Amino acid sequence: MRTPKQLKLTQDMEDARRKLAGLMAEAKKEKVFIVDRAPELPQALLDACRLVRNRHDMIDLLPKNGVIAEIGTDRGAFAREMLAKCTPQTLHIFELDISRIHAPNIDTELQAGQVEIHEGDSFENTSAMPDGTFDWICIDGDRSYEGVLRDITASLPKLREGGLLVS
Repeated sequence: MRTPKQLKLTQDMEDARRKLAGLMAEAKKEKVFIVDRAPELPQALLDACRLVRNRHDMIDLLPKNGVIAEIGTDRGAFAREMLAKCTPQTLHIFELDISRIHAPNIDTELQAGQVEIHEGDSFENTSAMPDGTFDWICIDGDRSYEGVLRDITASLPKLREGGLLVS
């Protein structure tokens, strides 16, 4: 048997749930972005996942000698690390403003043709690449929800069979 306090709490929670459901419906109607329950991921997508401390440890685990991309490089420090640790055939850098790149991070490899730079909007430039080009793509550009979603949308078809999308 529930106490009067438990009954009141149950009723208050149900009233709040109904109010929230109404507010969510109104927000959707007004095209306000809301996060409802996220869909469950298939277990098969999680089976091979590994959690690492940071992106520096992550690139130690990524395939070597491939065709790779970095979407958003800022000064190019992480690009420098990818070049050193992953020895890619080609590193494609997608950057909105390449004037920010610190030249010593990539100049030698750029001159050797190991680095290709794509300046401008990452969605447009990535979309223009042939499908199935990359062994893996690191997304580190626009960090807004919409920006990351655009980069993921552009990147997925550009991965080879078994390719990896990392961030």
